[in-house]
Amino acid sequence: MRPSRSVIVCGMPRSGSTLLKLMLQTGYPDSKHFGRERSGLRVARDEWPGPHSLLVSKRPNDVFSVDEIRELYRGRARAPVFIVTTRDPRAMLTSKHVRRADYYVSVERWRALWAHIKYVRSAPDVLTVDYRELVQAPREVQRRLSAAIGEEPAAPFDSVGEKVPKGFETAALNGIRPIDTASLDKWRDPQHHERIRAVLREIPDLPSVLVDEGYEPDDSWLAGYR
Repeated sequence: MRPSRSVIVCGMPRSGSTLLKLMLQTGYPDSKHFGRERSGLRVARDEWPGPHSLLVSKRPNDVFSVDEIRELYRGRARAPVFIVTTRDPRAMLTSKHVRRADYYVSVERWRALWAHIKYVRSAPDVLTVDYRELVQAPREVQRRLSAAIGEEPAAPFDSVGEKVPKGFETAALNGIRPIDTASLDKWRDPQHHERIRAVLREIPDLPSVLVDEGYEPDDSWLAGYR
């Protein structure tokens, strides 16, 4: 018998969570998904599995509710798996959404999310997936997630976009296209220079965060922003 799992995708916005959800929905077509963002707490409380062994929800702010969601599943046959998405803060803080003209993530929101991600990510039922890994090594992400889910996907994660499931909300992706690693360094575009300078004024410890998280080997990148 296949294990029953609830996969809760949460973490940083603009960090590939919608792309990851598309990979999961394409790879596990028999799983239960929700057309729009659905709270993992609501899913846990209402328990809508039907014949599905796998439930998948996606909502970035669920990272604040990991403890509560985990508690709701305590003692049940269905076990939760939390997938926390992360991204280079410079890329995330300069990212835009097709439905908004301004930058999508504020510094205040990033601070709150980052503090909680550091709190939850060491738990054994939490997997962290960084945007770099998602676009550079989707098969490795697939390997890690399928091991946690207990089932191999029907379609490889790097085939995402070849066939989008009916009703899938694609606005957060700014359109469906092949996986593109060029998005990793868009924060370097001149149009974002002032934004990066403003971010550095508000997050003076950002250079050390980037080194600690492996996004930079040192702070030499700051030369263009002084």
